[in-house]
Amino acid sequence: GITKNREAFCGVTVPVSFLRQTWTGKELFKKGLPETGAETAYELEKIVSIVGAKNISAVFIVPVAGSTGILLPPKGYLKILREICDKYGILLVFDEVITGFYRTGKMFASETFDVVPDIMTMAKALTNAAIPMGATACSQKIYNKVIED
Repeated sequence: GITKNREAFCGVTVPVSFLRQTWTGKELFKKGLPETGAETAYELEKIVSIVGAKNISAVFIVPVAGSTGILLPPKGYLKILREICDKYGILLVFDEVITGFYRTGKMFASETFDVVPDIMTMAKALTNAAIPMGATACSQKIYNKVIED
C-alpha cells in the first residue's frame, strides 16, 4: 500500500499488520498478470506465527490496487491468500469498490480471479456514482452466524 497512509491509520483503533506489496518494478509495460510475486502471500503465515491466528480476524485486500496506479495481483496471489485464510480460520475480505461491476470484465474481481471472499465491500458503480452508497455482501456461513446469534 501507500506507506504514508500507514502512519495515520495504523494502530489508531486496534493493532494492524500489513502484508508487503507485490509490486517489484519488473511489471512495467507488461500485459496481463505478473508472473512473479505470488510468493509474497506467504508472508501472511509469518504474521500468523508472530501474532497468532486467533488474533487476526480478517485480511482485507483490494484485488486490483487503483490508488497507486493499476496494480494487478500476481498470478495465484489471491488464491494463496484464500488457502492461508482457510487454513487458519481467518476471514478474507475483498474491497471491490474499484473493481466491482464489470471493471475487470466480470461482475466482480473475485470472479475474474476465481477466488471467493468471505465478505465483499462495494460502492461507486453501485449507483453509477449518482448518489453516495455502499454495500457489503457476505458468505452464507457468515450470514447464518449473524442470524443465529
